[in-house]
Amino acid sequence: MKQKDLYTRACCYHQPEAMVELCTRCSQQVYYVSLLLTGQEHEAVTAARYAYGHLWELETACEDDAMDTLEGYYHFILNLAVRYCKAVYADFHPKDLDDPFLEDLPVPPQLDRPDLKDFALPETWGASGSPFSLVQDLPLLPRFFLVMSTVGGYSQAQLAQSFGMEVDDVEAALDALHRQLDQRLTPAQRSYQWLVDTLNTEESQTAVPPAVHDHIQQHTRDLTEPAQQHQRRDVMKLVVLIIIVVIAFLWKIGILHL
Repeated sequence: MKQKDLYTRACCYHQPEAMVELCTRCSQQVYYVSLLLTGQEHEAVTAARYAYGHLWELETACEDDAMDTLEGYYHFILNLAVRYCKAVYADFHPKDLDDPFLEDLPVPPQLDRPDLKDFALPETWGASGSPFSLVQDLPLLPRFFLVMSTVGGYSQAQLAQSFGMEVDDVEAALDALHRQLDQRLTPAQRSYQWLVDTLNTEESQTAVPPAVHDHIQQHTRDLTEPAQQHQRRDVMKLVVLIIIVVIAFLWKIGILHL
């Protein structure tokens, strides 16, 4: 299936197999980014389920030029998951992920319009051995910036929009974070680039929990089955109408006698 064809069939025509494939293709990134941001598998699964559960409600997304590519739409899905991960740190844990009022998720103060001084790392950072532990030991704001700008693939403009910052401030924050990470990792003969490369490698080796894929399948069925049933009823009505017209025509010309 061609990429553009997949996007069109999923977003514009709501064909179930295309919708499932579109979501499944980026499920590894969505889950892994959520895992790095929250540090907990169950929260990462919940973030992914939230993203996929609310994805198709936003119908205007298909009309946005920025979404008119697979890459743009994958970012759109990931951004929904990131929004939920932010809400986790605002002590937000909904009982019903299908609640339509979850469109406006809370954002903790430290992730909303931060100041550049908030990117400072503690003196003790860098002692952990594994890359995952190093990420979890980061303060909340540097952790989000590191994960979103590297594994998440956010541009500076997208980060600025996500955190309510100016692009120039985002650039300065990323530069400062890069320098600090290099400085703290050098004694262990590591670097910022080593950390990024290792995280990307671990992403490719991360298995997405079945609960995420099950949710994609079930939510797609829930969305499309009513429409499919309606379509089947319309087809049946059309068939019956055609049969009636044919019978009436045959009766009129005398071939059929009732």
